[in-house]
Amino acid sequence: MNRTVELGLLEGEAAKPVFRASAGSRKFLVELDSSALQRLAFGRGPVDDWRSAIETQRGRIRVAAQELFEGGFLTDEPLPRLFVTALDLI
Repeated sequence: MNRTVELGLLEGEAAKPVFRASAGSRKFLVELDSSALQRLAFGRGPVDDWRSAIETQRGRIRVAAQELFEGGFLTDEPLPRLFVTALDLI
């Protein structure tokens, strides 16, 4: 079974963006907390197009999500979530 995390559509608002994601047949969300947002996009000065700023960092987010997924950090709820923080992006 393929256990590689794939990031899909970026949804949400600037304050709480979320990616639809999957690993094999498992569907879940990847959420970025405020520290991750600061590190990825908003720590580089004013960002008018937050979606583009986050999309340019999709690879870093996917790697962090993969590590969290493999570490067993997927929440146990109807639509599971992985929470990515700035520390996960180092």
